[in-house]
Amino acid sequence: MKTLFAILLYSHVALAFVALASGSIAMFTRKGSTLHKKAGLLFYITMVTSLPLAIVITLLPDHSSPFLLSIGIFSLYFTIAGKRSLKYNQDDINLFMDKIMASLLFLTGCLMVFYPILIQGVINIILCVFGLLSIFFGIQDWHLFLHPSKRKKQFLRDHIAKMSGAYIAAVSAFLVNMEYFPSLINWFAPGVLGGIYIYYYMRKYKIKET
Repeated sequence: MKTLFAILLYSHVALAFVALASGSIAMFTRKGSTLHKKAGLLFYITMVTSLPLAIVITLLPDHSSPFLLSIGIFSLYFTIAGKRSLKYNQDDINLFMDKIMASLLFLTGCLMVFYPILIQGVINIILCVFGLLSIFFGIQDWHLFLHPSKRKKQFLRDHIAKMSGAYIAAVSAFLVNMEYFPSLINWFAPGVLGGIYIYYYMRKYKIKET
């Protein structure tokens, strides 16, 4: 079991570093450029490879963590849905997988919010924040699925928001594991700064759409 844990951990860490590097390039290069697309693709590949390893680690007997499991699912959703959203402007796209993912995200968010309350009788601030975000984005995605014209119009903004969310989650996980700052700062500072970044691009592309 120790050998399996070591293999999973080191593989996850190596992939995560590549994800952080490529994600940083994709975040701060011109949207639509060749470098942005290549860095974004590498970020996607390393995230969808490293996150399942992290999820498996949280399920191992001596390393089980419902908290990290929930965050892993949250991050994996944003990564996959962010890439999928590039196809949301197509008329013939099959949204079956997208609907399943949005439903799972909503249910995961509910567990993140209510599990500590029902089982432990406490409110876990970090889980509650990520859980409420999961519920919000799950509902928002279903709203887009039920309104095709809106989905097509907002596909670029949706892509930027979700891929940025995946990158923010990766940075947060890195800071938490390295313990550079106090716990809450590690968890929420990337979200605050990333939220400003997302808001800027949401405004920018909304103006282009009008």
